Amino acid sequence: MLLPIQITWRGMEPSAALEGRVRALAQQLEKFSSKMIHCHVIIELPHKRGHQGHIYEVHIQVTVPGTELIAQYEHRELQSHEDPYVAVRDAFRAVRRQLQDYARKRRLDVKGHTLHPTLSGIERRSAEAGTEPLPRAPITRDPRDAS
Repeated sequence: MLLPIQITWRGMEPSAALEGRVRALAQQLEKFSSKMIHCHVIIELPHKRGHQGHIYEVHIQVTVPGTELIAQYEHRELQSHEDPYVAVRDAFRAVRRQLQDYARKRRLDVKGHTLHPTLSGIERRSAEAGTEPLPRAPITRDPRDAS
């Protein structure tokens, strides 16, 4: 499937090489969820002062059935994000984790609460299987224990 990808550049000139990397990473996301509808990537250079120290911000919005996943990676304190490729990689890692969680929930792989938390293990398994548990024997006192 060809995922529709929209790339927005803010505060910087578009780069064909960076755009190619974004498209490749977006296509790799389809491994984790083939139900993606749209992907919007925003690459931003917010403060363009001086000759060095530009920190890139990358925002990714992935639309899937029922929800929209958003990864906003804007760590101004990370010097590694002076490289736009590293900022893009980190943002795609974040949205990939969200997609994996989304896919797990859709497959119902996420642990939920038990059916009957107050039941014993045997009673709970019987309830889940749809069978009746064996009746409990009444507790009686031994007549020889008079004390």
